Amino acid sequence: MTPQTTNLQAQDIWEMRYENFQFFVEDKNQPVSKFMLANIPAQPGTCFEIGCFPGRYMALLGQAGWELNGIDLTPNLPLLQKWLEENGWKTGAFTIAGIEDYKDSRQYDLVYSSGFIEHFTNFRDIIAMHTPFVKKGGKLIITVPNFTGVQGMLHRFFDINNYRLHYIKSMNTKPWRKVLEAKGFRIDAEGPLGSFDFWVDANQTHGPFKSRLQHQFMRRLHYLKRLVRFKSTWTSPYLGIAATKM
Repeated sequence: MTPQTTNLQAQDIWEMRYENFQFFVEDKNQPVSKFMLANIPAQPGTCFEIGCFPGRYMALLGQAGWELNGIDLTPNLPLLQKWLEENGWKTGAFTIAGIEDYKDSRQYDLVYSSGFIEHFTNFRDIIAMHTPFVKKGGKLIITVPNFTGVQGMLHRFFDINNYRLHYIKSMNTKPWRKVLEAKGFRIDAEGPLGSFDFWVDANQTHGPFKSRLQHQFMRRLHYLKRLVRFKSTWTSPYLGIAATKM
């Protein structure tokens, strides 16, 4: 029986964000990109992204020669596949579906999700649902934004609408590790990703006073980034885990 899922971010919110979306390839030096590229198998094979739209990390794997496959609930998914194919990257199957209802038995060399599990209160179940799609010896990578510690304070103040759409208790890799180890995975890498940085959702709006504060803070962000150059669950903008199915 599929566990009851509570998704804090309704699909219509995503659709508003995806309207007139311009596809792009994520920067290789962005923290999530660096973590993924450092932990994927050396030999390109088949990959499967859960919650794959808008595909900015998928495009990096396309550049590296991977066959791209994915699921997402957005009806705009065919537009992503078309864009990937127009760039000459190998594509496989793209299915409009949620992970709770997706029953395909195919397994992949690499399975990943980025910015996905943190929208579910039953995130442990969602992580477990990733695991059947990984081949024996294959890799699983999960990353999320970090809204805890100093990052959480900043998001609560400057980014509250976006903050409320995330399940903050999911932003801790310790329970992820327990789920994966129970499913027969070896943990290869785990922890905070990147030194201090900060971003605000593009749809967040403020009154004049807070808007001025945010503007002044963002103007000075580069000074803070120079000062805080270490990785920490308090200050890093993302968290991630990479594991191998034994």
